Amino acid sequence: MGFLSRLLGRSVERATENVIRDAVNNLASNAAHNANTPAQNTNIPEPVQNAVQNDVPEPVASPSGLSWGEVMPAEENQFNSGLPYYQYFDKILREGFPGYQISGESVRGGNSAVFTFSKGGRCALIVEILNRKSSAQKLRRTCREQGTPYLRFYHDYHGWWNTKSYVLGRVRGALGE
Repeated sequence: MGFLSRLLGRSVERATENVIRDAVNNLASNAAHNANTPAQNTNIPEPVQNAVQNDVPEPVASPSGLSWGEVMPAEENQFNSGLPYYQYFDKILREGFPGYQISGESVRGGNSAVFTFSKGGRCALIVEILNRKSSAQKLRRTCREQGTPYLRFYHDYHGWWNTKSYVLGRVRGALGE
């Protein structure tokens, strides 16, 4: 499992969540497509065709707190906040963790950002916000070598909403709260 974690750049659990999420999205998309496509077999009585088509679930919004899917959740998230990604993360991290000194900086020409959480003069967590095309690994490696907790979020991944509860929940977990 350690090999897979290094290969995928995230825990196997997160990778499994992504595979399941993609499978569910594909099933919902296929079901919606099939529901809108006329039945090809005319030997099936019309009431049976209608019953089968009516049993196909409609794609629905993810429940609040889930941060992925085709439909934007109603919960506050990066895309409905009206803020550029850096300001959104800065705002919710500072509001969510007032007991920490949080310094943030935009890096790589504005395509990425790094937030450092400190408490009592000690670095408690590094949060990196990246462009999905970024292959940056240096900060992640440095944190691992120094034993500093590290989290990564992507600010431009289609269908990934970075809901407030999702971001704060991951950060709380990394801080051991």
